[in-house]
Amino acid sequence: EDVQEGQLVAIKRQKAGQFNARDGVSLPLIREIRVLKELSYHENMVQLIDVFTLRDKTPCIVLEYLKRGSLQDYLAPNRAQGPSVEGQQKARSEPVVLGPAHIKNLARQILAGVHFLHTNYVMHRDLKQDNMMIGEDGCLKLIDFGMTKAYGAE
Repeated sequence: EDVQEGQLVAIKRQKAGQFNARDGVSLPLIREIRVLKELSYHENMVQLIDVFTLRDKTPCIVLEYLKRGSLQDYLAPNRAQGPSVEGQQKARSEPVVLGPAHIKNLARQILAGVHFLHTNYVMHRDLKQDNMMIGEDGCLKLIDFGMTKAYGAE
């Protein structure tokens, strides 16, 4: 929880063994921070809140917390709905049945996020259901920009 704002946040730590010999930070994490700093203001991109290091110099990024979890968790039966926070989230035994309007809305949000990235000359290169999160308001956001690739002229 962000003590200053009183809101839940997600903290992503760099995985062990992914260190750049020169400065200790992995290339995917550098890419992710760069893309989030430049592009996280769009409604379909996860919002970057902060970047910090732990005492052992492990870099971490603080992102907005999206309560409904990933699109994969949202759609898959018998799978937990994202990370557990104080017991708020439980596994579902029933699959979610989406109507045509809901499917169109999710598809529109995915395409809006991808269009925004491409308009800014960035390819995600790792789009999958686990890299799409859904907030409490139903807004779908793209996450995990470690595989992004800049292309073309800006």
